[in-house]
Amino acid sequence: MRADRERRAAVRAAVHQRAAREGLRLTDGQLAVLRLLSGEENVYLHGPPGRGKSWLVDAVIAALGARRWHLHEFFRDLHDGIGATGGLAPSVSALVGSARAVCLDEFTVHDPADGVLLDRVLRELHRRRIRIIVTSNRAPAELMPNPLFHSAFEPTIATIEDIFTVATLDDGRDLREAGAAVVLAAGGFRRGRWTICGAGSVRRAGGGRPVPSGEEMDEEGTVEFGFGELCEVPAHVSDYLSLAERFPRWRVTMPDECVAGPDALARWAALLDVAHDRDVELTVVASFGPGELADLLRSRLPDAARAVSRMSAWTVETAATVETAGTVETADTVETADTVDTAAVSER
Repeated sequence: MRADRERRAAVRAAVHQRAAREGLRLTDGQLAVLRLLSGEENVYLHGPPGRGKSWLVDAVIAALGARRWHLHEFFRDLHDGIGATGGLAPSVSALVGSARAVCLDEFTVHDPADGVLLDRVLRELHRRRIRIIVTSNRAPAELMPNPLFHSAFEPTIATIEDIFTVATLDDGRDLREAGAAVVLAAGGFRRGRWTICGAGSVRRAGGGRPVPSGEEMDEEGTVEFGFGELCEVPAHVSDYLSLAERFPRWRVTMPDECVAGPDALARWAALLDVAHDRDVELTVVASFGPGELADLLRSRLPDAARAVSRMSAWTVETAATVETAGTVETADTVETADTVDTAAVSER
């Protein structure tokens, strides 16, 4: 009992020390959840976007010496492992190694095939007595929201509610919003910008390619893409992961009008997940503000809130002309307050 108390105290102390090093202050909600995370039970932590779930769990995982994946990355590695080992169980074993705890960040499921795979993964981890921590924007009962597939996923929901302690983190505000107290680390992703210029004033030199070579980087390591090259093609999350592993800074030029179909918007949301998780610095150049894209995302995607919250972390500025394959000409550049409306966001 004493050893357990000391272990829990050591985890909490490590998290507070990390926060102090990064100049952060934990919210009341984070402090309450930390007491749960410092224990030994499986934890399913859910809540709206921008409440600091991922930062808190990352800090706990680091203190525990555990393994952590964004769910997109986990699926990629799991599929690669299944191909290499011939089965799910040996793939899970190879991924987890000697770790006694694992974290799956941004746990969500919309595809029935992914749902079946997740069910098997959770059961396998539980069978091996490996502690599982997940973060999500949805409560377990809200997973697989499509009514055509939800009933088939209900046994998995029952399993989650049986093997996890379910907790909520929501202090009532998105910590990425402009003016909110900073309790999220200000890494490369948070240094991103949304640059607004007049329609037709964005000049993109060169054709670019979906997977650029190193020679296409500028001296700061920035590569450039058109929105269509990234999101209007049948790209997969693994493509974005590969790019994020190679290039620390991206410049993305939007089309003249804020128009995109559901598939392209879903890819944009996945791209933001990857860029945020890998701390990629994004500069978006567009003739419209981020609020227009946020409205479009909300109207087309069931999990748009997380993408909207991600974008609200960026500085919004205006510029007369932007040359996207060289220097950025910012005649009369004016930094403005973030215009992404996240007041209505209710899920992450």
